[in-house]
Amino acid sequence: MALVRALAALAPRRQWDLGVVVGHVQHHLRDADGSAERDARFVAALARKQGLRFLRADLSGTASPVRDDDRGNCEARAREGRYAALEGMARQVEAGFVAVAHHGDDQLETLLMRLVRGSTVRGLGAMAWSRPLGAAVGPDHEPCIRLIRPLLRHTHRDAEAFLENLGQSWCEDHTNSDASRLRAKIRHEILPVLRELRPDIARHAANLTEHFRRLAGLLDETVDDASQRMPLCEGDAILSRAEARALPEIVLGGLLRRRLGEAGASPDRTTRRTLEPIVRAIRDREGFQRKFNVNSGVHVLLTRDQVRIQGPR
Repeated sequence: MALVRALAALAPRRQWDLGVVVGHVQHHLRDADGSAERDARFVAALARKQGLRFLRADLSGTASPVRDDDRGNCEARAREGRYAALEGMARQVEAGFVAVAHHGDDQLETLLMRLVRGSTVRGLGAMAWSRPLGAAVGPDHEPCIRLIRPLLRHTHRDAEAFLENLGQSWCEDHTNSDASRLRAKIRHEILPVLRELRPDIARHAANLTEHFRRLAGLLDETVDDASQRMPLCEGDAILSRAEARALPEIVLGGLLRRRLGEAGASPDRTTRRTLEPIVRAIRDREGFQRKFNVNSGVHVLLTRDQVRIQGPR
C-alpha cells in the first residue's frame, strides 16, 4: 500500500514522469477463509481510486494443501510463480521495472534467517536493491526488465506512518503472525529485542548487506581470473593441483562451485558442506587418487598432479 501510494504521488511530477501499473498476484493459498480474495479486491479498488491501471494474475497451480515438511518448497514455488507473473505483466505493458515493497525490516529478517541457517558471503548479501527479472535479451544480453526494491532503507513502521498520515487503510496477512514460520518467529521474538538495543538496526542491516554484496562481487571477479587457469579439455575442466593449492581457499571453493555448475551439478549440492572436503583434499599432500561424487553424474577426480571435474558420461 505504501509503495503504491508513494509511486502514485510521484508519477505526475515532471522529474519523475512515471507510468505506474498496479500488479497483484493471487496465489489461492488462503482460499479457505476468503482473505486472499478480499486482499485482491482491496488492491483493485485502491488502484481504481488512484486512477492506475490494475493487472491481476491467478496462480491456481500453487493452491494444493501444504504439509509442514513441504512448506519451504511451497513458498519457493509460490515465489517463483509470483516473479514470473510479475515479469509477464511488465512485458504486457512494456514496463522496464517491477517495484516490490520489501523494506528494511524484511532485509534484517532475511539476513538473520541466513545467519541461522548458515550462509556464504553471497547469501549474507540478502535481497539486492536491483536485479534482472527474467531472461536477458538483445545482442548485449541486457535484461529487459529489472526488479527494484525502493523501500529497503525504510522500515515497516515508516510505511505505516506514511499510510496513517494519508488516512489510507491496509490489509494484514494473518500468516505473518504464524510463529511456526522461521521468519515470523524472528519478526515477533528477535527483532523487538534488537530494536530495544539499537532502534536503527534495520538501517544498519541494509548497510551491512550492501557491504556483503560488494564483497561477493569482488570474489566473483577473483574467481573469473582464476577460471582462466582451469580450461576445458575434452569436456573436462582441469586445473594443476599446484595452482589450485596456491589459490586462497575461498577462491578455490568459488572456482569449484562454478565449474561444477557448468558441468551439470545442481546448485543445492554445491554448498559449503559439499565443497569443504574437496578443498581440504586438494590442499593436503596426499598423492593417491580420490574421487568425489557431487550429483547428477558430476564428480571431481583428484590425482597427485591434477584436479579434474567431469560431467556425466
